[in-house]
Amino acid sequence: MASRTAENARPIEDVACEKAIEVLGRLVRPEGMMAAGGGYNASLWTRDIMITHLGAMLVPNGPFQDSFRSSLDTLAYHQSPRGQMPNAFFFPDGLKMELRRYAGVAGFDTADGLDDTPVDYSGGNGGSIDATSLYAIGRWYHYQVTRDLDFLAAGYPVLRRALTWMTYQDSNNCGLIEAQEGSDWADIMPNRYNTLMANVLYFAQLRCMGDIAAALGHPEDGERHRAMAEEVRKKMNLLLWVSQAEETRFEALKSNRVWHWIVASLRDQEPLPYYMPYVSFQEYGTHMDVFGNLLAIIFGVADETRRCSILDHIEAEGINRPYPVRVCAPPIRPGEKDWRPYMEKANVPHEYHNGGIWPFIGGFYVAALVKAGRLEQAARELRLLGELNRGEPDDEEPWQFREWAHGLSGERRGGFCMPWNAGMYLYAYHCVKSGRLRVLGDLFA
Repeated sequence: MASRTAENARPIEDVACEKAIEVLGRLVRPEGMMAAGGGYNASLWTRDIMITHLGAMLVPNGPFQDSFRSSLDTLAYHQSPRGQMPNAFFFPDGLKMELRRYAGVAGFDTADGLDDTPVDYSGGNGGSIDATSLYAIGRWYHYQVTRDLDFLAAGYPVLRRALTWMTYQDSNNCGLIEAQEGSDWADIMPNRYNTLMANVLYFAQLRCMGDIAAALGHPEDGERHRAMAEEVRKKMNLLLWVSQAEETRFEALKSNRVWHWIVASLRDQEPLPYYMPYVSFQEYGTHMDVFGNLLAIIFGVADETRRCSILDHIEAEGINRPYPVRVCAPPIRPGEKDWRPYMEKANVPHEYHNGGIWPFIGGFYVAALVKAGRLEQAARELRLLGELNRGEPDDEEPWQFREWAHGLSGERRGGFCMPWNAGMYLYAYHCVKSGRLRVLGDLFA
């Protein structure tokens, strides 16, 4: 009790910073950064690792530069023949642990005999589309912090294959990539086809590849990647942002042989203060994919006008309360066109991906506020994020860095000691303390 009292006497943002470093220190293995406790403690997840190290790499004299390098090497080793980066890598005993969790669910009638079952430790790709882009962003980020040009060069063939795989996801040659339902981090959500999340990350991957190619002495490749990125940004702002019924916008959409079918239905849509989550064949979503919109700000897809509109909407609608932030607003409800039967088990309104609160995305929210120059608000949100990561007041062991929280009550749920919560708290902390978007701001001004 005395330690809790002494802890409460200090600014919570500083205590949370120290606790986040402690959590990450417990999760380092020779192969890389583990994906927390519970059922995830025997695996490396590509997206989690890349997001975690945005903040972990900013810790001075910490072990996290080595853990990031090990993670990048482990994941590169398991790249698919076509260039896709793995969704996850399971440690030798870890996949069998995971299979036991799903015994009787995923085609396993019993957990007996799994010790003799051959397993694929790469974890496969899991249909993931965001891991490949995030891997490239992470490799670029590692270089920006360490300036290890040899390590960057060693990974260049992996990065080129990864980009080739991503370009093949543009199946109709419209300039944007197409994604399946549940193929990004929100793997029980109905976003599909030209999705905000996948294309923001694709844009960022192209920008990073342009910078990497230039650093390695390939200026022509660098220019080509940057030009592709600008096309992606232009088309995202054309297709996914509905500001008003401008005839010039509709004419531009009609001129694209793939998008002409969407014009009639988009004419009926009232302006939105944020990017739509997806546009598919003659239909589109209108709920707010909060994470995708925050990434659009951080990676510079959104200009200043759009950035202010997104952030103003989050505050006006209370999407940042009771803690930053709810990830789908409003939540999708049964009977709506985007509701799916598979959401009934764990993705009902205000829970999990359907309006739950995810602390790591709260870290991106704080960073977006810093980028927008809203420093006082960013500092307030950082303190709230510290409270969220600390846990419930009556928790026997505080600072649990729980996976997510209920969107209305704020009740903490899910896994414990999630590294991307700790890592993104650290990133947000350093952004607030420095008053600028750390590292990412150098390329994504």
